[in-house]
Amino acid sequence: MGMIIENEFTVPAAPDKVMAYLLDVEKVAKCLPGAQLTQIVDDKTFKGKMKVKMGAMDLTFSGTVTITELDNQTGRVVMKATGREEKGKGQADANVVAQITDQGGSTHVKVSQDINMSGAVAQYGRGMMQDVAGAMMTGFANCLKGQIR
Repeated sequence: MGMIIENEFTVPAAPDKVMAYLLDVEKVAKCLPGAQLTQIVDDKTFKGKMKVKMGAMDLTFSGTVTITELDNQTGRVVMKATGREEKGKGQADANVVAQITDQGGSTHVKVSQDINMSGAVAQYGRGMMQDVAGAMMTGFANCLKGQIR
């Protein structure tokens, strides 16, 4: 099952500061609810775990995130994430595009996630997945705003 989930938020900081933060994987992992960084393979490849609550179920995905595109001029970052649920409940793949726009004194961040789920995890409805992803992004945005000041 595939879907695109889009979220946007504004951070009270300059774009270069926001971009530097988004590329600091350790800081990002601390701000993503349920995320744990397990290995930095190189400056573009990272391994980690993500705990997600879907309804009554707690799911833990282990996977890899790779930065596939990075353009400081246009403020665009593209990442590919692949993860397998640790108890064998399926797999999730995502292409994540973050677009950073200077708003003069603050920075607008738009995150588009193209998510594909397979196996038992694919049974969760689009609505629930959007709620979970939305809550995760809200938590991330609030943490980012607090950290970057």
